Amino acid sequence: STLGCSLNQKRFDKLRIPSQFHPKVAFASQFHSKNGSDLLSQRTTLLHDDPLSDDVTPHFAEPNYDFMIPEGQQQESSIAAILSFISDPLTEAPKFEIRDNFDWFAIGSQKSQVNDNGVLETEVSIDTKKGVYIDPRRVDNEAYALQVTGHSGNQSVSVPVRVD
Repeated sequence: STLGCSLNQKRFDKLRIPSQFHPKVAFASQFHSKNGSDLLSQRTTLLHDDPLSDDVTPHFAEPNYDFMIPEGQQQESSIAAILSFISDPLTEAPKFEIRDNFDWFAIGSQKSQVNDNGVLETEVSIDTKKGVYIDPRRVDNEAYALQVTGHSGNQSVSVPVRVD
């Protein structure tokens, strides 16, 4: 994307790392010399690769989350919690899934922006489902927890979400 490219170039220029020291570019040069094939277009792409991209491991901002459970019949879907997910802005937009044993909640809206540190922050809402009846007696005296998994690129990470 245009944003990713301009951000990437800005970060690359700021670091002033000569391209010959970038590990991915060096690898491309070695591959070229062994194989003898033309990697000019691939090398061009690699020269614009982000030297920090390997440093951004996708993760949730908190090790776990808690929220109060809305009780009774849910006439409309509503936001129950908002989780913050950090990922590399140069990978595809993160995707989320939820494991909810009672099927009361769903992944809601997502809002993403690249922060001042050059990482992608995504706020994802956990919403109550429209029409479900949330019976607090089903969870009295036990800790009810959901699990939310975020997928970014080829990596996934999960976080427990405790419901009171």
